[in-house]
Amino acid sequence: MALPSNVQPTTDLFEALSGAQALVLGVPSVYVAALLPRLFSALSSTHPPLLSIVKGVLDHADWQISRHITAHYAGPFSVLSGPNLASEIATEKPAATVIASQDLADAQFFQQLLHRPYFRVYTTTDVAGVELGGVIKNIFAISAGICDGLGLGQNAKAALLTRALREMTRFGEAMGGQSATFYGLSGLGDLMATCNSDASRNWKVGFAVAQGQSLPTSSAVPEGVRTALHFAQLADDLQLDLPVISLTAAILKNEIRPFEALQKIMDRELKTEL
Repeated sequence: MALPSNVQPTTDLFEALSGAQALVLGVPSVYVAALLPRLFSALSSTHPPLLSIVKGVLDHADWQISRHITAHYAGPFSVLSGPNLASEIATEKPAATVIASQDLADAQFFQQLLHRPYFRVYTTTDVAGVELGGVIKNIFAISAGICDGLGLGQNAKAALLTRALREMTRFGEAMGGQSATFYGLSGLGDLMATCNSDASRNWKVGFAVAQGQSLPTSSAVPEGVRTALHFAQLADDLQLDLPVISLTAAILKNEIRPFEALQKIMDRELKTEL
């Protein structure tokens, strides 16, 4: 697909930032730590509004990329997440998203900037919730791919995603997010889109693992793999019972086979749903 005529790609950071009235940070999370010092240095005299669309983590102990940005950047800052498969947005299929900022006016700036007839934008002040929803759903996309790869059926997948939403909410509240956020676009919405699309790189990883294939090379590992490993450790540190996350991480580390993980889920102690 050709880029629009008004989009000019460049590998020169200073050229890209020259005269910028707004910034969008959309690099893979593994490159964020190296990029931020260069970015802030290039912006030493100006601080235009910045929007992060990164859906990954730095490490398990301090996973929020937004914290690293706000600790060093004096300008307005927002995060975006939602059921936004890039290939569909590029072809102008209808979609919606949510932008979060501690100052609602900052989120509304990007709301006005990004709104299109085919792209509806909502706002909120729950930065932690929106950021985490866009990150954690990648783990469950891998889980969903494993479920589909094993041919477990729609009943199993529906049960998996329902419990995944519960784990997302439980983890999100522990991280300071608002429970209602995880039933919105950046939580449930993104979960549904990513876990039910074979265009999702994380779903493809899960499907491949279930088929006995190896993980991609380090340069091509989707965000969900690193996130699963980091969040499983963080959940353990916080003594949170998140079996889907922990077992997905164990599968990715080759500590347990997919069918064995399924059996562990089915053999868990019986309990009330809520």
